[in-house]
Amino acid sequence: YSMAIDKSIIPMGLPIFLNTKLPDQQPFHRLMISQDVGGAIKGPYRGDIYFGTNEKAMNIARQMQSFGKYWILRPN
Repeated sequence: YSMAIDKSIIPMGLPIFLNTKLPDQQPFHRLMISQDVGGAIKGPYRGDIYFGTNEKAMNIARQMQSFGKYWILRPN
């Protein structure tokens, strides 16, 4: 799973554990990798999940505006 982040806050390639809900309110708990950036992603409180390129994935992504928590897993 890939997540777009603000690379001035979170380095690329780090694992991030994400706890949020999908638009249909199903829980979404996943280990993500910070692999992308986005123009609207500014600061530590924003991120975008890559769901894929098919129609179902694009519909989920369009509706996704959930609050959540994430934990950055950093090596010692």
